Amino acid sequence: MFDHCKFNVRSRYMLLIDEEPEQISRRDMQHIIMRHHLHGNFNAPLEEELEEGIKVLELGCGSGRWIRDMAEDYPRSSFTGVDVTEVYPTSDIPVNCTFVNADVRKSLPFEDGEFDYVFQRFMVLSYTPEDWHAVTRELVRVTKPGGWLELFEQAATVERPPVSMTVWNAALAETKSRGIDVSYAWQIGNLLKAHGMSDVIEDYVSFPIGWGETIAEFHAYKIFLLYLAMEPTLAPALGVKHDEYVRLTEMFIDGLTENRSWFKAPYAYGRKPLNY
Repeated sequence: MFDHCKFNVRSRYMLLIDEEPEQISRRDMQHIIMRHHLHGNFNAPLEEELEEGIKVLELGCGSGRWIRDMAEDYPRSSFTGVDVTEVYPTSDIPVNCTFVNADVRKSLPFEDGEFDYVFQRFMVLSYTPEDWHAVTRELVRVTKPGGWLELFEQAATVERPPVSMTVWNAALAETKSRGIDVSYAWQIGNLLKAHGMSDVIEDYVSFPIGWGETIAEFHAYKIFLLYLAMEPTLAPALGVKHDEYVRLTEMFIDGLTENRSWFKAPYAYGRKPLNY
C-alpha cells in the first residue's frame, strides 16, 4: 500500500512529494482530523463575510481538500488555492474554486490587497526562519486592508512522549540539518505582529494520538504513513534497513497510544490595518 510514498531527499526543505495517490490521501486524512478538532475549517471571525461573499486565498493547498470544503460551504465566496507542486485537482472542483501553481517564497502572482482572507496551514517543515519572514510579508501584501490572515501549525513536541522516539528524533535532526527551525510553529503570532497585523489572536488545540476516540486512531495511522514516506531519508540517517525502520516506526506509533500522548497545534490570526 505504501510503495509509492516518497520524500524529497534532494531539497533542503522537508517537503513531501504529493504526486502519488497515497500521499494525497494522507493529506486528506490530515484535513479531516484538523476539521474534527477545530469543529470547523477556520478560526478567524469571518462567518458572515464568507456567507455574503469574499475572496479567499489558501497557501500550500496540497490536494485542495480544505479549499474545496470551503468553496462548497460558502458558494458566494471565491477561493484560490496555491501550491508549489501541481497536485491539486483539475476537474470536479466547485465553480467558485481555482488553483494556481506558484512558490510563495519567491512571490505570488496577485495584486496588493487582492484577498479578504488568507489562510496557511502546516508549513513549518517547508520554511527556514528567513523564509518565514519573507512568506509572512508576502501574505500580508496580498491581504486586503481590513482583511484577515490566519496561520495554523503543528508543534514538533510530543506531550507525554513514549520511550521509543528514535524515528521522531531522527526527523527533527533532519529538519535542523536543512536549516528549518520547527520552533517557529510557536512564533506565528509574533510573525503576524512583526509584519504589521493588528488584533492578533493566538491559541492552540490539543489532540490525542491513538487513544480516546476513533479520530485519534485515524491520526495515529496518518502519522504512520508520514514516517513510512520519510523512510528514504531517515533510514539511511539511522543506518537501518527497511524491516528495522518499519519496526522502529511501529514502536513509536504504539508508544504514542500506550502512553496516551498528544500534540498541540498553535494557530494565530490577525487583521491588516485599514491604513496599512
